[in-house]
Amino acid sequence: METLSREEKIQQGLKAAALLDNADLMSFFTDELERIKVCMVNTRPDEGKERNLLYYQHYALNELVASLTAYKEAAITEIEALEAENNQKEVN
Repeated sequence: METLSREEKIQQGLKAAALLDNADLMSFFTDELERIKVCMVNTRPDEGKERNLLYYQHYALNELVASLTAYKEAAITEIEALEAENNQKEVN
């Protein structure tokens, strides 16, 4: 995996932030996570395969949101570092 440039990290983070800030999309994720959880709880003991599938769907959606959050946070860090560098240049 290649390392992203500062600009690429910022762009990726801004795209992730736009998705996370989309109330409709986040509402869909929240509703879907709840639906999956309810389905998982309502499986019968003999439906282990179905329960496992639901568990991994739930896990994957949670990981997606966590990844988007990490991209957003990385962009914030890069933007803050860039601003600090620019401020330092202005002082010198």
